[in-house]
Amino acid sequence: MDIQSIGKDLRIHFAYIIGAAFILMGAALYNGYPLVYSDTGTYLHSGFTLEVPRDRPIFYGLFMRLTSLGFSLWLVALAQCLLLSSMLARFISLQVKAVDQRGMFLLGTVFLALTSSLSWYTGQLMADIFAPVVILSAYFFFIKSDRISRRERLIWLLVGGLAMMMHLSHVAIGFSLGLVGLLYWGIKGRKMPDWQYLGKRLGLWMATWLVALLMVPSTHALMGDEFRFSKASHVFFMGRMLDSGILDRYLDEYCEEKQWELCQYKDQLPEGCMDFIWNQEKSPVYQMGGWEATEQEFSQIINHTLRHPKYLGLHFWEGGVATFRQLLQNPVGEGLISDWYASETCPVYLHMQKFFPYEFSAYLNSRQCVGIFKEKLDFTWLNILSNLVLSVGLLITLGFIGWKKFRLLSPSLQFAWLVLPLGILINAAVTGALANVYGRLESRVIWLFPLLVLMLAYQWYQQRKEAV
Repeated sequence: MDIQSIGKDLRIHFAYIIGAAFILMGAALYNGYPLVYSDTGTYLHSGFTLEVPRDRPIFYGLFMRLTSLGFSLWLVALAQCLLLSSMLARFISLQVKAVDQRGMFLLGTVFLALTSSLSWYTGQLMADIFAPVVILSAYFFFIKSDRISRRERLIWLLVGGLAMMMHLSHVAIGFSLGLVGLLYWGIKGRKMPDWQYLGKRLGLWMATWLVALLMVPSTHALMGDEFRFSKASHVFFMGRMLDSGILDRYLDEYCEEKQWELCQYKDQLPEGCMDFIWNQEKSPVYQMGGWEATEQEFSQIINHTLRHPKYLGLHFWEGGVATFRQLLQNPVGEGLISDWYASETCPVYLHMQKFFPYEFSAYLNSRQCVGIFKEKLDFTWLNILSNLVLSVGLLITLGFIGWKKFRLLSPSLQFAWLVLPLGILINAAVTGALANVYGRLESRVIWLFPLLVLMLAYQWYQQRKEAV
């Protein structure tokens, strides 16, 4: 193939990626502005004031500052869509025939944009979209394929490391993926054909994870804050203990002995962790002086439950229950519908007005703020369709397992069926067991499942077609 033909193919390839990126922008375009969530205000503030937030890494705020160019938040959404479009294109190229790649890429992108949560995260100004980026980066890095060069693997390793730094849950996902790989590698030992290959890959992945882990507190310290990951971990974990019932049990058993200040409020605890963490009127956190004032006592309570066999067992049990519950809760649009986004008391409203005054009118006129469209976002039918797609996909998957058809899939898709579902499960465990069961936290990765089913259906169809 001559240079001119190669250049033409590259131009066509990039045109498809850009076209697919705009398909993934569909949710933001429909909204009339990139979607926001309550935490978007924190990211805007941290990114444009360079103040380290107390409850999360600063890196997504810096990402917004960098990709927006200080000009438009549409550019942030576009950068996210281009990244996911590129990853979808690469993933599909490893599963389908060369002649079908472009068609399947567009079909898959449209299918996911219309029937899953994907477009609602790529067009959302939140770090959540980087959770599936960690999972897909791990797949690209670990898969043994001659179609991925060493340079490309290192690029995906870098992308995965940067994605981990965007949120502490992503650090945990990256570590857990590596840990499972290490356990498998250790159990199989030298009997495994690719023992040395996998060992090197695992070493590089865990080294990248360690760098990402240390970059978070190091960057915070360099920016004038403390060398720490978060100033709110104790509050979030106590909220998880409240949701699971462990906190009530513990206070009932130990309040007479320990005389914690929290014991004064044990009969007036909020019903759920969200009120415990955020509600300044109902939560004892604020009656006790706030997040920093409660750190010592809350940390002592948490550490005691983790050292006590009875409560440690409860943590594991409730963590398993929360993981299962999280897997089953993945609604599209959770947290995106609220009149609060158009209120002057909302941090998103205030920071939009401050940092992007020329886009403030567009923000207020979006469907999220019930602007010129005069209608709120409604996810009823999308959730019905999404649940239907997930249910049909599960039935197809169970059918393939029952008929022992997975061995007929290509090695690259077999490996995808190992890594991506593992990532979905780990995401549920990390968010459900360590934070709180909240649908949007699983919805951010669940679209990986219909993507797998679509690739499975393609390969099954091709095999049937060739057999005729």
